[in-house]
Parts: sequence; C-alpha cells; structure tokens
Amino acid sequence: ALSAEEARAAVGSGPDALPHDEAGRRLAAHGPNVLRQAAGPGALELLWRQLLNPLFYALIASGVLAIVMGRTVDGVVVLGVVALNALIGFVQEFRAGRAIEALATLVPDVVTVLRAGRPTPVPSAEVVRGDVVQLQPGDRVAADMRLLDARSLHASEASLTGESAPVAKRVEPVPMESAIGDRTSIVHGGTLVTAGTGSAVVVATGMHTELGRISELLTEAAEPETPLNRALARVGR
Repeated sequence: ALSAEEARAAVGSGPDALPHDEAGRRLAAHGPNVLRQAAGPGALELLWRQLLNPLFYALIASGVLAIVMGRTVDGVVVLGVVALNALIGFVQEFRAGRAIEALATLVPDVVTVLRAGRPTPVPSAEVVRGDVVQLQPGDRVAADMRLLDARSLHASEASLTGESAPVAKRVEPVPMESAIGDRTSIVHGGTLVTAGTGSAVVVATGMHTELGRISELLTEAAEPETPLNRALARVGR
C-alpha cells in the first residue's frame, strides 16, 4: 500500500540498493531465502496409516476366515478390496507429500540483483530484503518484491491464486486489505514474468513470502476426522 519510494525506504534500500557487507549482515540475521521443508512420513508409515481402522481389521479377519473355511474366492475378494483401498489411500497421501517438495522448484537457482549499484549474480538463497532485481520475460521471481518500475509487465500467478491468465502489474499502490490476486504492485516469489520488463525491491524472503506461508500450511495441515470416518470406526469396533 506504500508508494514505490516509501516501500524502498521501509526496507532500507538506497539508490544503489545494498552494499555487499550490508547484504551479508542481513543474510546472517534473517536466514537464507529458502522454503523450510519438514521431514515427512516415509512410505512404510504412509502405508501403515491406511490400515489403522477397526473396519479394516474386521475385513482382514473375515477374509482369512473365509479362506480357512474353504471359501477361497470370497476370502481373496475381500482381501483384494482391502489391499486396493489401502493402495489408493497410500498413493493419495504420497502425492500430497510431494506437493510440499514441489514448491521449492518454483524458486530459481540464480538471481541477478543490484549490489552497490552493479548487477551481481547471486544464488537465490542469498537474496535478502532490500535487494533490487531487474525483471525480464521468462524470469522466475525469487521472492516477494514491490515494483519500482514496470513497463507492460505481466506475471503468471497460477501457482498462488490458480488464475490462469497473466496479471498486469503496475507501480501504483493498492489498498492494504487487497487479496493476493489484487496486489498488482507486488510480484510474488514462485510466479513467472510472462511479458514486459521492470524492477522491484525485495520485501520478503523465504518462509515470510506468500509461497512460504503456503508451504507452512501444507506442513501443518492435518486430515480432519469427518462424521463418516467416526461412524465407520464405530461400526468397525
């Protein structure tokens, strides 16, 4: 919601952006520009979760009992359904876990920033608040940035908002309460510049970006226990 110059002043970035020593201090103080990834459950744990249901135990027992009593076809069918259901649940959870890792691929490896007034290639992990970045078509945005200059600039924000059409970006400030899709003065980390050129000052890095918040939500998300799940567990017991 600030003007471009006010935003630049708020993050302590001057006309020549940041000197190298100041960038180093900020990196040490605030940490690297990376998404934190918690270690997820392994494949065996995911598979075991699918069987933590009393109804599954009843079905497995009935399948084994049917085979013992000579009803081999019935028993195999019941056990096959149990195995198929467990496999489907395992695949769904496994894919959901990979979604967190996939977020890291949305951040580029190397970014050219303005350091002491000169364009300097740096690893994406070393980008800090106050760095000024030149934006070109095809660039993957490394962090959340406030636009300082924009010429017909458009960015694809599908990774954040699901909006398939590129969004026109402008330097003019927007209301404080604007939703992510309406923040036309900001380019967000993980989005893609599709057209135009511009420059922007980094205002948030790593887990403080919108992409970082999504990563944190995915890590903390817990599967809710629905009324159907509770009813099935009660019937199984």
